[in-house]
Amino acid sequence: MIVTFGGSIFAVLITTESFGDFADGLLRFSKAFCGTADRLDTIGTQICEMPQISRKEGLLALEEFSSHIEDAYMQKGIRLTIDGTDPERSRDIPGTELLHVSDDNRRRISF
Repeated sequence: MIVTFGGSIFAVLITTESFGDFADGLLRFSKAFCGTADRLDTIGTQICEMPQISRKEGLLALEEFSSHIEDAYMQKGIRLTIDGTDPERSRDIPGTELLHVSDDNRRRISF
C-alpha cells in the first residue's frame, strides 16, 4: 500500500512544474471535499440579510456587514456596489476574476 501511494505522489510531483504547484493542488483538493453544505447555508442566509440591511440602514451599512463575510468573491461584489461602481461593471469584474480562477484550476489539474 505504501508503494502505491508513494508512487502516485511521486508521479504527480514529477508532472507538476514546481513543488508550489503540488502543494497548492493538495490545498485545493482538500477544499473540494470539506464542508461546502454548511458554507452554502451561511452564504444563503447572508444574501437574504443584505437587502434588509440596505433598506433599513442604507448601502453604507453593508460595508460593515461585508467585513464579516468569508467568501472573497461575494465580499468584492458588495464593495463594488457600495463604492457606486456601474452595475454592468460590477458584474463584469467578479465574472472576469472567476474566469481567471477557473483557468488556473484547469491548468493545475491538466497534468
